[in-house]
Amino acid sequence: MKKILIIFIVIGLTACGGSKKEEKSTTDSTKTKEETLKVPDVVKDAFAKAYPNVADAVWGEENGNFEAEFTLENAETSVVYSASGSLLETETVIDPSKLPEAAKKYCAEKMAGKDIKEAVKKVDAYGVVLFGAEIDGKDYLFDDKGEFRGEMQEKGDNKNDD
Repeated sequence: MKKILIIFIVIGLTACGGSKKEEKSTTDSTKTKEETLKVPDVVKDAFAKAYPNVADAVWGEENGNFEAEFTLENAETSVVYSASGSLLETETVIDPSKLPEAAKKYCAEKMAGKDIKEAVKKVDAYGVVLFGAEIDGKDYLFDDKGEFRGEMQEKGDNKNDD
């Protein structure tokens, strides 16, 4: 009787252990932010081709597209791909001193005495370059010549950064 009970316990534990959820990871040495996010192979392949030396990308979703965040040459970088694997945007954090002169001048004149907390360089799928400057929790957008274009809107998210 004890042997039968032990056999049932072992079978029960084995069956329960098989249903345990495991953390999902992709096969191309990148990892997902959330277990439920399924990054299409065509997107992962496009990313791996563009960034073959990046092994620590964290994937997320942005308005139905797929965003990979990673560090490249000591700079925080993110890229956004469509579900078909087309690169839509690259965003790189830059030192505020690397903003175009006209953008720095605009910030100094319009927001005197306030520091630029963070600056980014954005390049879209067509090669159009834009710059962003965060001052007092607001993001200001400039073109590649440093001309002011307006306040930047965060796509698909209403969170406040610390």
